[in-house]
Amino acid sequence: MRPGGAVAATARSDPARAVGFLAYFAAAHAGVPGAQAAEQHPVFSLAAPGALAGLLAAAGLRVEREERVGVEDCHADPAAYWAWVSLVLGFPVATNGGWAMRRIGDYPLAVQQAARAEGLARVAPYLQPDGRPALPSEAVLVLARR
Repeated sequence: MRPGGAVAATARSDPARAVGFLAYFAAAHAGVPGAQAAEQHPVFSLAAPGALAGLLAAAGLRVEREERVGVEDCHADPAAYWAWVSLVLGFPVATNGGWAMRRIGDYPLAVQQAARAEGLARVAPYLQPDGRPALPSEAVLVLARR
């Protein structure tokens, strides 16, 4: 980045404030032996206050602002939400050798169907009148300059 240039970076905040992610992790946790809680997922590794700002500062940038902002994760319908979250987001599973990332699609169809039903039930309270899920979430936003 050139001197004076700016960068804005975001990261997911506290897992309890990410309804769509939390619904998926809870569904996986309910149906998959060894599935870890949402807090163990790397997507939340920069959620702690100052974590993202510290990373940018360590890269030689001057942090000007860090704030938490409310966002909505919107999807066309519940099926689109589930397709996105189950393809994009894995979850940590304890193994004999530590842990590994898995997706719900790695499991038998019965497990996938049960997880889908559980996940969609958890997001049902957030359906809009037109059937679209609007899932509250929170992000950490950091503005830094060189």
